[in-house]
Amino acid sequence: MIKRRYRAGRFFNKFLKLTLGTYMRLLFAISIENGQLQGVEPPYVVLANHTNFWDPFLLSLCFRDPVYFVTSDAYFRNPVLRQLLKLVGAIPKRKQVSDPSTIRGILRIVREKGIVGIFPEGRRNWDGRTLPLLHPTAKLIKSLKIPVYTVLFKGAHLTMPRWAAFSRRGRLSMEVEKVLDPEDIKGLPVNKIYERITQSLDHDEYSSQRLLMHTYTGKSKAEHIELFLFTCPRCNAIGSMVSKGDSFKCSNCGLEMLYNKYGFFEGIEGSKLPFDNPQDWNLWQLEHLDRILDERHDDTATSITSDDDVVLRTGGRTGALEAEDSTGCLSIFSDRLEYVVSDKARLVFPIGDISGANVQFNDQLEFIHNKVLYRFSKSSTVFSAYKYVKIVEKIKHRSE
Repeated sequence: MIKRRYRAGRFFNKFLKLTLGTYMRLLFAISIENGQLQGVEPPYVVLANHTNFWDPFLLSLCFRDPVYFVTSDAYFRNPVLRQLLKLVGAIPKRKQVSDPSTIRGILRIVREKGIVGIFPEGRRNWDGRTLPLLHPTAKLIKSLKIPVYTVLFKGAHLTMPRWAAFSRRGRLSMEVEKVLDPEDIKGLPVNKIYERITQSLDHDEYSSQRLLMHTYTGKSKAEHIELFLFTCPRCNAIGSMVSKGDSFKCSNCGLEMLYNKYGFFEGIEGSKLPFDNPQDWNLWQLEHLDRILDERHDDTATSITSDDDVVLRTGGRTGALEAEDSTGCLSIFSDRLEYVVSDKARLVFPIGDISGANVQFNDQLEFIHNKVLYRFSKSSTVFSAYKYVKIVEKIKHRSE
């Protein structure tokens, strides 16, 4: 276990606020409501909804003292990022699986009277709607017995959606609220703590935007949206959507639209569209996946979707991942994932034996199989790891 002197991050924290913080304030029209923090001293826990790559840096602007964030261990595999994360005292956490070392790191921060930052969704959401919070967060709060504050981001999704290639300039607010004090925590059962933090972090970006219609300007606003929206709502083809600039179209049937400065879709020359926003489109495509899985329940010979020229990297609990010498075809069936390099080189991963399936760096599929970490990606074209994760989740849910 690696021990860190977390207080070493204070100088670097001030440096980041002066440099990166200034840049953020220039890039986004930031407003902060943190009056409830007056006179408050650590230790305490900060929870926030998670939509934007810049969330940890933005959130730090709300607090005088450094915030020590629980961070995906994938970033620690890069030697440069690892050193940077050590400077800010980040606490590594493996996605989608329990990690006792993370708890030890949190307890150390609390003992040193620091601020622990947690994004309890466990990952960035894709459509601006807060995901269900992870239940262990409420159990952790119950055991720590220290005050809990939440930071609710509004506008963070539209300034840079998870799938986006570039940031946009527009309004972004952060609202700090005290949700629980030690007396509350002592008297509340875990399920009530969970309800309290869920209510405080509930946010739907598109419901708000329909009323406010703030502008979010930038270049190539639709670029890489196919990382998220992988099924055409007109012809139902999977993997046929392609983005360029502000345009998004289906290469199979020709359905085309523009992504505008409000975060909504517009038809070409006023043409009608199946959906005017990514959020509703995603709900439809996930329901469509359910219908496909119903139809393919007994069909294990036909793939649901596949991608060529996929690179495989493997590794252990820590350290850099090793890439295979050649690329292959990744396919998912109703019962398994397959990675085929040639007729004689085939890796088969039964869905039931896969754990921790998640999306890393927006376009890389990662999971654990037989204690080995596997990561699939593409280097030349856009690769929707999201579609594989959602299919794996749905198949596993059906077998439970």
